[in-house]
Amino acid sequence: MSGSILTKKEIIEAIASKTGGEKKQANAFLDALSDTIIEEVAKGNTIPLNKVGRISAKMRSERTGINPSTKEKLVIPAKRVPRISFASAIKDAVGG
Repeated sequence: MSGSILTKKEIIEAIASKTGGEKKQANAFLDALSDTIIEEVAKGNTIPLNKVGRISAKMRSERTGINPSTKEKLVIPAKRVPRISFASAIKDAVGG
């Protein structure tokens, strides 16, 4: 299994190429999309992205953990964490 991590520049070039737009517009779009996703998920909203999946936040319940240095038990408080559920289109493309 080989793959690489795309840079922001490569993503912008791909968006510009697929839309026929300029890289400057693609960069503005990507920044606006990222900012919108962060703001809306922070508010507790779910973001559906066609063919990709859904981005949301879920509540992780309080649990007990262990400090690895001292072996002392401690309580890890409940908190909201980001979550991504992938759509079947992306699962099928990856092979799963």
